[in-house]
Amino acid sequence: MLEPVEGSTLAGMSFTSGRAQMRMNSVHDLVAAITAYFSLLEHEFVLALAFSGFNPAEESLTDLIGARWGEKFTRLVGSAAGAAGYKQRLTDVVERWRNPYSHGGFEKGHGATIYLHVPGASSAIPVGLSKVHSSRVVSLLSTSETEIADVFALFDEVDAWLDVQLPEAMQWVRSGLNVRFDEEFRAAFIAACDAGQFGDLLEAYEYAQYKIDNMEY
Repeated sequence: MLEPVEGSTLAGMSFTSGRAQMRMNSVHDLVAAITAYFSLLEHEFVLALAFSGFNPAEESLTDLIGARWGEKFTRLVGSAAGAAGYKQRLTDVVERWRNPYSHGGFEKGHGATIYLHVPGASSAIPVGLSKVHSSRVVSLLSTSETEIADVFALFDEVDAWLDVQLPEAMQWVRSGLNVRFDEEFRAAFIAACDAGQFGDLLEAYEYAQYKIDNMEY
C-alpha cells in the first residue's frame, strides 16, 4: 500500500524513510535466504544418497553432485506422495526470486527486465514488467510481507515433508556426521534398518566421532 510522504506532492513512499529502507532490506534478505536454502537443500540431497539406494557401481556420484537441484529432488523423492506439488512450488520460488537475481537481474524466458530513464532521476531505474494484461501495477518494492511469509512457510513445509520421506537420511545429515558411500557402510545401514536398529547405528557412530573429537583413541 502506498502512503503519503510528508512534504511531497505525490502519494508514495520515500526511499529515505526508515520503513521503506527496512522493506527494501527485507527483499534483499529474502533473496539471500532463498539462495542459502537451496544451497543447503542440494547439500542434504547429496548426503542423503547414501541412504537412498545409491550404488556407485551403477550411478556416478560426481554426476549427481553436479546435477541441478530439481534432478537431485527427482532422484531422491520424485516418486513420493506430494513430490510434484512441492517441486513445482519450489521451482516457482526459484524462478521468481533466485534466478533473476543470480543472472544480472534478468528474468528467464522473456525480456521482462529493463532499465527505465526517468526525468529528474540521477540514474536509470531497473523495472520488471509482468505478464498481467488485465491491469497495470506500479510498485517500488517487489514483494510484500505476505509473500515473504509464504516463502518461509513453504521451506518449513518441505523440511517437515523430507523428514517423513527420508527419515534416516535426514537424521544422519542433521547429526553432523560424515557420510560414507562405500559398500560396507551401505550394507550396515540396510541391516540396521531391517532390524529396526537404525537409532543404535547412529548412536554408535556418534559415540565413535565423540571419541575422535576428544582424542580418546
